[in-house]
Amino acid sequence: MEKMPTKILLASGSRLFLDGIHRILDDEGDIETVVEATNHKEIVTIVNEIKPEFILIDNRILSLDIAKISESINKSSPQTKIIIMNDPKEDVQDFVNIMYADKYTNYKDLLQIIKGEVQVEKRITSTEPEDDYKLTKREMNIIKEITHGHSNKDIAAKLSITERTVKAHLTNIFTKLGLKNRYQLIIYGKKLK
Repeated sequence: MEKMPTKILLASGSRLFLDGIHRILDDEGDIETVVEATNHKEIVTIVNEIKPEFILIDNRILSLDIAKISESINKSSPQTKIIIMNDPKEDVQDFVNIMYADKYTNYKDLLQIIKGEVQVEKRITSTEPEDDYKLTKREMNIIKEITHGHSNKDIAAKLSITERTVKAHLTNIFTKLGLKNRYQLIIYGKKLK
C-alpha cells in the first residue's frame, strides 16, 4: 500500500517565505503543502477541516499567541505537530505539540523532522552560531582559507604566522562556534559567502 503524502499547513504573512517553503517541500514528492493561512482563525478553520500532520508558522511575521494556538489545535487535531519559526533569542514555551525553528535551522533539518527521521527536540537548530561578531578578523581570514581547502601549513605561509599559531586560532574558532571538526567549519565558511 502506497504511503500517503505528509500534509502541511503553512502560515505566514510573507509571500517570499511561503513561496520558498513551498518550493522546498514540493520538491520532496512525499510532502504535500495543503494550504496556506495568515492568521489564527484561518489556521484553526483549516486544521478542523484537513487535520494536517504539521503546521509551519512563521511567527516572526504573525506574532500569534503560542498558548492559544497550541490549545486550539490540541482540541481539534491532537496529532498535529506545530513548528514555530521564531527569533533564536526568544524563550521557547513548553507545549506538547510545539517545536521551534529559528534562522539557523536549514531545510535539511526541517525535512528530517517532517519525515520523522530524527529525534525531535524543542528547538530545531543547526550548528551555526548566533554570535559571529565574536570572531576576530584573523579568525575570519583563517575560516576563509579553510573553506578554500588550504592546509594549516599553507595558511601559515599565506598569513605570515607559524603553523602552531594557526592551530591555536582554529582551537579558538571551534570553541566560539561550537563546532567539532574541520568539515563543519568548511560548511560554516561556505554559508558566510
